[in-house]
Amino acid sequence: MVEVWKYAEKGLLNIHRSGGLQADELFRNIPKNTVYKITNLLAEIGYISRSPQGSVLQPTTNDKYVIANRLALLRLAAKFQKIFPLKSSYAEGIEFFGASFSPEDFGIEGHHRSSQGSAGKGIQLQQAFESCVGEAAEFLSFLKQNNDELIATNDASTSYSEDETIWLQGMLSCDVDKKEAFNVCVEMECLTQNMM
Repeated sequence: MVEVWKYAEKGLLNIHRSGGLQADELFRNIPKNTVYKITNLLAEIGYISRSPQGSVLQPTTNDKYVIANRLALLRLAAKFQKIFPLKSSYAEGIEFFGASFSPEDFGIEGHHRSSQGSAGKGIQLQQAFESCVGEAAEFLSFLKQNNDELIATNDASTSYSEDETIWLQGMLSCDVDKKEAFNVCVEMECLTQNMM
């Protein structure tokens, strides 16, 4: 199933570029059963639709920002060790997705656990998929990477309350003093500004 995710991004991109595509024109040199799995996957998560005859694949949106987001989610999911829909008899009408991934597959070394997990839920499978992959992206963004720049300051004019320091300790799962808490907040603020 992981192989299918590797081709899903390219498949979606080809469908959007063409505005509509016959299923057998989607890829060259890929077995038909794999193409069938890719198109079913994209249709199940609501990224494409089929014509009434079922032969023409069409994008479900033309919004360039939604398309870019979907492509990024598929690109991220392709690096997971596993990603799968889940069913629960206790939550009928709710869709779930689960995933396992290794930070090392994203170039993040030295993390204490080799495999992490994420999950997502929603009324539709698309919401569950996007929630699951988004949770993984959020987790990975918090891990320190070798090329991260540490910004330290001696600015004593800014201090954090005891509550803020406790919150940071909980977020970082470690003991930090107020100066360290300030440095972490400055670093998080810089990362947030760089992502915008």
